[in-house]
Amino acid sequence: MFFSFFSFSHSVQVQYCVSCNGDLRIWLEHWHGSEDPNTTTMTISVTINGNTNTYTSAPGGAVMNIPSNLLPGCSTPITYGAGCVGEENTYDDWVYYDFPGLPANVPLAFTIISGNTVFTMDGCGMYPLTINFTISTILSIEDQYICDGDSTLPVIMDNNATWTNSNPLIGLPSSGVGSIPSFLPNANVGDSATITFSSTCAVGSFDYIFSPSLNISYLSSNYNGYNIS
Repeated sequence: MFFSFFSFSHSVQVQYCVSCNGDLRIWLEHWHGSEDPNTTTMTISVTINGNTNTYTSAPGGAVMNIPSNLLPGCSTPITYGAGCVGEENTYDDWVYYDFPGLPANVPLAFTIISGNTVFTMDGCGMYPLTINFTISTILSIEDQYICDGDSTLPVIMDNNATWTNSNPLIGLPSSGVGSIPSFLPNANVGDSATITFSSTCAVGSFDYIFSPSLNISYLSSNYNGYNIS
């Protein structure tokens, strides 16, 4: 009977991120089988400041044969929620649920209550699953003026982002993948570096400029993508 159960579609992993539109996006890995994702529903609740709303709906979309680190439409790195030991990252078929309009910088929680057909039913006792999180404000990526002796600010990007640095002598590698970490520059006053990036949600560039001044200012950057300030 155990193996008969696992011959059907079921959800085996939960990951989540902030989408390109700044919305909560919940990803669920499943064994696809032959069932259309539009024929299934899940029941998920979202809690904000103690107020809970519960939703039952079909997923917003689906992708097949995509590993978790390459899931599309995320402006932030994917965060692991839960999974079935020995089953996760095996099928690489996913459905997602988007929750628009959630406030930024406020403690939130979502609870996956149930999957309501064999396609989304719980594969190993994960549900109900509650995860606490916060959506950070998505800002345009602007030039950073760095005072002598200070560290840079981190630049959060999704796992698929790539970037290049025109001046590795500042102490940042010449290229990288994903977010750009905060670092203490090895730079002189007047030095600069241009970071060119391409992410799931946008492409563009910004500069690190090293200044003796304690006055931090920002200049507009060459940026083609979302610009939420």
